[in-house]
Amino acid sequence: MRISTPTIVAFAPDAIDPKDVTPATDDDGTLRMIDGAPVYLLRGVMVRDADGRTIKSSTVRVRTAPTTPIPPLTALRCVDCMLTPWVRDGRVALSVLADHVEIAAPNAARHQAVDHE
Repeated sequence: MRISTPTIVAFAPDAIDPKDVTPATDDDGTLRMIDGAPVYLLRGVMVRDADGRTIKSSTVRVRTAPTTPIPPLTALRCVDCMLTPWVRDGRVALSVLADHVEIAAPNAARHQAVDHE
Protein backbone atom coordinates (compact mmCIF):
# COMPACT_ATOMS: atom_id res chain seq x y z
CA MET A 1 0.00 0.00 0.00
CA ARG A 2 1.30 3.46 -0.89
CA ILE A 3 -0.07 6.67 0.50
CA SER A 4 0.30 10.02 -1.24
CA THR A 5 0.51 13.13 0.95
CA PRO A 6 1.53 16.72 0.19
CA THR A 7 3.95 17.01 3.13
CA ILE A 8 5.32 15.30 6.23
CA VAL A 9 7.77 16.55 8.84
CA ALA A 10 11.05 14.73 9.40
CA PHE A 11 14.07 15.54 11.57
CA ALA A 12 17.78 15.74 10.74
CA PRO A 13 19.74 15.25 13.99
CA ASP A 14 23.05 15.72 12.18
CA ALA A 15 24.10 18.27 9.58
CA ILE A 16 23.61 17.31 5.94
CA ASP A 17 26.21 18.52 3.46
CA PRO A 18 24.78 18.48 -0.09
CA LYS A 19 28.05 17.20 -1.54
CA ASP A 20 27.71 14.08 0.66
CA VAL A 21 24.24 13.25 -0.71
CA THR A 22 24.68 10.70 -3.48
CA PRO A 23 22.24 8.64 -5.53
CA ALA A 24 20.85 5.64 -3.66
CA THR A 25 22.06 2.18 -4.65
CA ASP A 26 20.87 -1.36 -3.99
CA ASP A 27 22.95 -3.80 -1.94
CA ASP A 28 24.75 -4.94 -5.10
CA GLY A 29 25.72 -1.36 -6.03
CA THR A 30 23.06 -0.94 -8.74
CA LEU A 31 21.72 2.59 -8.97
CA ARG A 32 18.24 2.80 -7.42
CA MET A 33 15.89 4.24 -10.03
CA ILE A 34 12.28 5.29 -9.53
CA ASP A 35 10.27 6.29 -12.58
CA GLY A 36 13.50 6.23 -14.61
CA ALA A 37 15.40 8.70 -12.43
CA PRO A 38 17.82 8.27 -9.51
CA VAL A 39 16.73 9.02 -5.95
CA TYR A 40 18.89 10.31 -3.12
CA LEU A 41 18.95 8.77 0.36
CA LEU A 42 19.05 11.29 3.21
CA ARG A 43 21.02 9.31 5.77
CA GLY A 44 20.09 9.73 9.41
CA VAL A 45 16.88 11.66 8.75
CA MET A 46 14.15 10.43 11.08
CA VAL A 47 10.41 10.35 10.62
CA ARG A 48 8.18 10.80 13.65
CA ASP A 49 4.60 9.80 14.20
CA ALA A 50 1.81 12.17 15.26
CA ASP A 51 2.77 11.68 18.93
CA GLY A 52 6.39 12.70 18.29
CA ARG A 53 7.81 9.17 18.59
CA THR A 54 10.56 8.24 16.16
CA ILE A 55 9.67 5.51 13.69
CA LYS A 56 12.83 3.48 14.21
CA SER A 57 12.89 1.86 10.80
CA SER A 58 12.33 4.72 8.42
CA THR A 59 14.06 5.91 5.30
CA VAL A 60 13.75 9.21 3.50
CA ARG A 61 14.65 9.46 -0.18
CA VAL A 62 14.22 12.49 -2.42
CA ARG A 63 14.03 12.93 -6.17
CA THR A 64 15.88 16.26 -5.94
CA ALA A 65 18.91 16.33 -3.63
CA PRO A 66 19.36 19.33 -1.31
CA THR A 67 21.61 22.06 -2.73
CA THR A 68 22.27 24.01 0.47
CA PRO A 69 23.65 22.69 3.77
CA ILE A 70 21.12 21.59 6.36
CA PRO A 71 22.22 22.40 9.93
CA PRO A 72 22.07 19.80 12.71
CA LEU A 73 18.87 19.50 14.74
CA THR A 74 16.72 20.72 11.86
CA ALA A 75 13.07 19.96 11.19
CA LEU A 76 12.54 19.19 7.53
CA ARG A 77 9.41 19.43 5.46
CA CYS A 78 9.23 16.60 2.92
CA VAL A 79 7.25 17.86 -0.09
CA ASP A 80 5.01 15.81 -2.42
CA CYS A 81 5.50 12.49 -0.65
CA MET A 82 4.71 8.89 -1.30
CA LEU A 83 4.69 6.87 1.93
CA THR A 84 5.07 3.11 2.00
CA PRO A 85 4.42 1.49 5.40
CA TRP A 86 5.76 -1.99 6.07
CA VAL A 87 6.65 -4.22 9.02
CA ARG A 88 10.21 -5.04 10.04
CA ASP A 89 10.96 -7.29 13.01
CA GLY A 90 7.41 -6.80 14.27
CA ARG A 91 7.64 -2.99 14.15
CA VAL A 92 5.99 -0.58 11.78
CA ALA A 93 8.50 0.90 9.34
CA LEU A 94 8.06 3.67 6.82
CA SER A 95 9.70 4.52 3.52
CA VAL A 96 9.27 8.09 2.34
CA LEU A 97 9.88 9.23 -1.21
CA ALA A 98 9.62 13.02 -1.49
CA ASP A 99 10.13 15.35 -4.39
CA HIS A 100 12.46 17.43 -2.17
CA VAL A 101 12.95 18.66 1.40
CA GLU A 102 12.77 22.16 2.82
CA ILE A 103 13.71 23.49 6.24
CA ALA A 104 10.46 23.53 8.20
CA ALA A 105 9.09 26.39 10.25
CA PRO A 106 10.81 26.62 13.66
CA ASN A 107 7.84 25.22 15.60
CA ALA A 108 7.18 22.30 13.23
CA ALA A 109 9.29 19.84 15.22
CA ARG A 110 8.47 21.23 18.65
CA HIS A 111 7.91 18.37 21.07
CA GLN A 112 5.56 19.13 23.87
CA ALA A 113 5.53 17.23 27.14
CA VAL A 114 2.65 14.81 27.44
CA ASP A 115 0.58 15.01 30.61
CA HIS A 116 -0.27 11.41 31.54
CA GLU A 117 -2.31 12.32 34.63
